[in-house]
Amino acid sequence: MTTEYICNGCLRALRYNCTPRISGGIISRQPKLYPVLGPKKFDPPRCLAKNASSIATPKISKPKKSTGNGITESAAKADVTSGGIDEGRADTTSQSQNTLDKSGESASINSRLREEARRMTSGITREYRAYGSADQIFKLCAQQADYSIPQALEKDGVIPKTEADEDLGVGTGWWYSELGLKPTFSTWAQITMLYMYTFLVRLRCLDAAEFGMFFQHLNNAYSTSAEERMITYHHINMGGIRQKYLKDLFNQWRGVIAAYDEGLIKGDAVLATAIWRNIFKADEGVDVEAVATVTSYLRKCLSMLDKTGDEQVKRVIVKWPGLEHEQGLVRAQSPQLKAPFVETAGP
Repeated sequence: MTTEYICNGCLRALRYNCTPRISGGIISRQPKLYPVLGPKKFDPPRCLAKNASSIATPKISKPKKSTGNGITESAAKADVTSGGIDEGRADTTSQSQNTLDKSGESASINSRLREEARRMTSGITREYRAYGSADQIFKLCAQQADYSIPQALEKDGVIPKTEADEDLGVGTGWWYSELGLKPTFSTWAQITMLYMYTFLVRLRCLDAAEFGMFFQHLNNAYSTSAEERMITYHHINMGGIRQKYLKDLFNQWRGVIAAYDEGLIKGDAVLATAIWRNIFKADEGVDVEAVATVTSYLRKCLSMLDKTGDEQVKRVIVKWPGLEHEQGLVRAQSPQLKAPFVETAGP
């Protein structure tokens, strides 16, 4: 059944010289046998022009008003102004001023963008530097009382125990040979905290933001290394138990900071008590000379870092002092002990 009526969609298809036909599920286009209508003229919009400033904006000319003497308003204005300002010249001046304003605004935006990019880049750079420096600082602190348990690396090895049922390892250094401490996980953890504390006191001299970065990365490095030792040397394979131990270590670390800060403020007696509780595990039979030696050594390390510049601390250009001087200082008898006692008169 045929009809002489054509819908608008088919009519538009006929006008553009193709007729859509469905063939095998795919729309194919075949040339039509009807006269072709010429394409419409297309003027590109201003945003697509290569040079938008070259497109002249059409102006609507206003009708000239007469002043009553046969003189138009424009002529009257030209007579009033001395010399007469050319209208095209005024338009050019206005466009130039607009261009200068836009260029100044663009320069201001670019300047702000550069400053923002520089600030963000600087923050990222400081973060990465703090991460690398904190990792090196921790390694320097951890190796001072390092230990290992060879039996833990064997297939059927039996790990020796201490009287307190701690895994006993093998360690080197004056902390074990001179002071008689046992190479266990808790001893390593407390001595590492003591060295970390000396760096923490020195890093407080930096600005608050940078100090926060160092403190966070230092804590992360300590927790990572402690968890690795739990797995490698102590066979603590359950994650829940490791997390419990790590939480206890973090609480101990906070307590160490508070106790040593109090000792620095109140004197060597309070500082020695904090060292006795943490490093020597509050052993009542401890050698008092060993406690005094560690107290003097901590003061020496803090004084050494205080004389070290910021960049040297960040690059970990640090050499720990020896223990020999501190042992001699502690063993030396005070001259006041040999002075005679003088009885003073009462009030």
